[in-house]
Amino acid sequence: MKNKSILISVITLFVTAWANADVLYNITDLGTFGGNYSYAYSINNTGQVAGQSADLYNVFRACLFDTQNHNNINLGSVPGQSASVASSINDLGQIVGNAGSQAVLFDPTGNGNNKDLGIGQAWSINNNGQIVGRLGLANIFDPTGNGNNISLGTLGGEWSEAYANNDLGQIVGVAARSGGLEHACLFDPSGLGNNIDLGSLWTGNSSYAYSINNHGLAVGVANVGKGESEWPHACLFDLNNGNTDLGTIGGKESVAWSINDSGVIVGRSYTELGVWHATLFDQTGLGNNIDLNAVISPVSNWLLETAYGVNNNGWIVGCGRNPEGYGTAYLLTPVPEPATLLLFGLGAVMLRRKR
Repeated sequence: MKNKSILISVITLFVTAWANADVLYNITDLGTFGGNYSYAYSINNTGQVAGQSADLYNVFRACLFDTQNHNNINLGSVPGQSASVASSINDLGQIVGNAGSQAVLFDPTGNGNNKDLGIGQAWSINNNGQIVGRLGLANIFDPTGNGNNISLGTLGGEWSEAYANNDLGQIVGVAARSGGLEHACLFDPSGLGNNIDLGSLWTGNSSYAYSINNHGLAVGVANVGKGESEWPHACLFDLNNGNTDLGTIGGKESVAWSINDSGVIVGRSYTELGVWHATLFDQTGLGNNIDLNAVISPVSNWLLETAYGVNNNGWIVGCGRNPEGYGTAYLLTPVPEPATLLLFGLGAVMLRRKR
């Protein structure tokens, strides 16, 4: 009878695992500073997460999230500014972002030794400490704060902004062309203006590049269609093989926010019901996109609205509606496969023993 009980237990566990075979990620609520809302924008390859969180007065502060114990670190601001946001964290734990109108290099300890980089927006920091964003035009910031910045120019128009850079020093963003149309751009880091237009998906439509991996592949958004039928779609920008429309998960709009070195692309897409859902995009453009809400446990009672970042371990961060209905930062970590395989093997052994 003892063996029979063990067998029934194993079979029950196996059936449960089989029923939850589509659960690919565990979800962690990253919490807040006491307010109701938080956003996770960036995750490095050691699992550190940066973003912003609301305090008890619902003022948003730049945040270094504690993924284990919710001892989140308030990164503060700079003199003259209150609200702040951390937009990017590199593998060394260096964090950049913004406080009001000022670009900031944050003190990751939370002790307030933040460095004001000037009037502008800092969006990304690579593992070499290179910081990019906007200071008038797309810009490489002087990390010392002494103002030795490099302006990156445009594509012939009047404005530009750099959103991301990789460890090779490649920088992407958006720049206006002559005539006013904006296109995703690969900027010349020397500042000499030899910028490369990454194009769009449809001739005459705009595009933006928000992330670039260490293989030079960039993702973002590009409009498709014309006139009233023009919609933004997530886009993979590839100088060697052309741009790819990454499609949606049933709705009309989508955007890709991040790509890792393995080509994993995350962002958000409208569903057929017109609701934003966090999305894992099919890099081939064949449309095998995954609604991330379909691959977490349904008993979690989360609605994942957008995925902002993915690291090389496949860990994903973003924002969604937690079980209480508030917009809160989350971390998704892949469910280990060996556990299911071990369970299957144990079940098979017990079945053989029963016979």
